[in-house]
Amino acid sequence: MTMIAERAIDSADDSVTEPVKKPRMDPVDLLDLVGEVTSSNHETDTGPKYRTYAAAGVPVHVLIHRDEKKAFACSDPKPGDASAKARYATKVEVDLGRSLPLPEPYPALDTSVFLAG
Repeated sequence: MTMIAERAIDSADDSVTEPVKKPRMDPVDLLDLVGEVTSSNHETDTGPKYRTYAAAGVPVHVLIHRDEKKAFACSDPKPGDASAKARYATKVEVDLGRSLPLPEPYPALDTSVFLAG
């Protein structure tokens, strides 16, 4: 889900109020990369979400797994016959704190920022 900022207009005097954030689903063909930092529910982040991104054909999935202290870059989605079998063919794994190489045209990701706190 993507949060977009829109301005609300007061119909009484046509004045513009503060931006209002509204959730919006973007077509998957507009996504080139999805980044995910695991929450307290690691199973959802590393299972259903991973397979959903692959099934949708999202080209690159970056996962920061806080519990394992690892970073993953997955690419080359293989949707499979059903979303339960969807996966990524290429997976790069590094320990947090190391540079995570990403596929072209993206630069490597400095994962040391995920060690703070």
